[in-house]
Amino acid sequence: MGPGGVDVEARANGNHVTGGVLGHASASFSDAGLTSVDGNVKILALASGNAVGNVHADAYLFADDTQNLATQLIFGGTIDVEGHANVGRNGANSAGAIAVVDLAATDSISILVDGGLGSAIKALASADPRSLAKIASADASVDVSADGNLFVNGNVTAQALGKGIGPFTASHHDLAEALMHLEGSNVTIGGNLRSLALANGAWSRADATVEIIADGAPGNINLFQNNDPIARATAGNSLTVFRQAHASTSGIISGPHGSVAADDIDIVFNGKLTRARRPPRF
Repeated sequence: MGPGGVDVEARANGNHVTGGVLGHASASFSDAGLTSVDGNVKILALASGNAVGNVHADAYLFADDTQNLATQLIFGGTIDVEGHANVGRNGANSAGAIAVVDLAATDSISILVDGGLGSAIKALASADPRSLAKIASADASVDVSADGNLFVNGNVTAQALGKGIGPFTASHHDLAEALMHLEGSNVTIGGNLRSLALANGAWSRADATVEIIADGAPGNINLFQNNDPIARATAGNSLTVFRQAHASTSGIISGPHGSVAADDIDIVFNGKLTRARRPPRF
């Protein structure tokens, strides 16, 4: 694809609607050979509802077709996938947001943003940030898996925000998941990694994970970062677990009325791990 990149946006708005409001934006790359995008990729789903049943915004970027899996994926710009479910002052029964980046290749994957240390990949799911719906759920996922080498020149962020206002019960509560999985034969990251999840209220659940796996030969991980990878999950009334490390670590805590916050950093490699603050050279 040429220097124009890809821009897919869906916007939906509803006022005093008995049913729901849905914004759905999706892009899929399917090619058995080389897939190259010389520009930025933006997938945006925006749904706004006031006095409605449900508000949902789903944004997806796929390049993982099992029938026509690319041998190589090359992105010469940023990847930005966002789902925003916004609720007006008269409320909604529920708000849900999904943002998914799912890339796979039989050989290498490269995200080569000029300059580095800006954003390379972002998945942002925001459900009811003003806390006007009864419940909210948010799912942000970044899954990049290469059978060959994986190169990312820039920051990678998965962020999920679910802020319903209640009333909550054990089966009717807020959820937030921010999940990141980066895998290759060898993995080189020239930027900071962050998974951030926030779910509001009693009985809420927030999960944040960062996984880096180098499963080839030699199976090295090279991290060129200003900061170690971060996984942070907040549930209920400021119930927070926080991990920042370049080694595997995890934590989970429970609070009043069954709220749970869990985070996990998994760094697995066959060879060696190298970490430095200088920028990478791809």
